[in-house]
Amino acid sequence: YVRRYFQWLGKFVQGPDAWPKSIQGNGEVWEPLRYSFFNTLRLAGTAANQMLMVAIGWQMYDLTASAWDLGLVGLMQFMPSLLLVLVAGHVLDRYHRARVLAACMALEVLIGFLLLGSLLLPKQHEMTAIFAVAGLFGVVRAFQPAASAALLPATLPRSELPKGIALMSTAWQIGTI
Repeated sequence: YVRRYFQWLGKFVQGPDAWPKSIQGNGEVWEPLRYSFFNTLRLAGTAANQMLMVAIGWQMYDLTASAWDLGLVGLMQFMPSLLLVLVAGHVLDRYHRARVLAACMALEVLIGFLLLGSLLLPKQHEMTAIFAVAGLFGVVRAFQPAASAALLPATLPRSELPKGIALMSTAWQIGTI
């Protein structure tokens, strides 16, 4: 299922020409539908990011009851994003953006399972696992927002781009709340 999802996502972003003949229709109908679907996925992805960030912090605070450790988790989530900002731009210019975005989403699912699996470890190893998961999440966060923002022009005609950017920004704000 995962492989089929990635294939579908790649065809979706490539445009109506790559879609099966049964749903291609004319571009006038499908362009807004494609953008709406993309924006809905972006909203869901943003909300999932926020939930995962809270879950990582909550698990560390529940384990240690230390504000210091909670701050270190936040630092582990932030530093990779800061350090990889130029690398992320280069990767997105060089590779297929939809595949990068799909890989980021798949890694987020893996991070969720790793976080869940860290509950099975002894306390001293659980802390290390949580820091590692937070660092991996920071790496994903360096690539995912840039990849989804770079895909926006592929989903809308140029004349509708300002409206699309405004709606995408609104969706991001709703997702973070």
